[in-house]
Amino acid sequence: MPDPEHPAHQLAVAYKGEFTHRLTDIARQAGAADPEKLAEQLALLFDGAAARGTALNDSRTGACARSIAELVVDAALAEGGPPS
Repeated sequence: MPDPEHPAHQLAVAYKGEFTHRLTDIARQAGAADPEKLAEQLALLFDGAAARGTALNDSRTGACARSIAELVVDAALAEGGPPS
């Protein structure tokens, strides 16, 4: 829904914003150096994996996305030091 005034568009924006907000909270608790950046990276990875998995009807997409997420999270936590 490209129309920002359409109710479905507004619902999608609110959902994606809340999802990223929850990821940011988790990243902050885990000790990420830049929790907002990590959350945005993971949200984008999730959206891409969901779209690709749906379009290709491929259940392996999730496993691949998980391995990428592990790398991204490990790197973000290494930059932030140990959680407090």
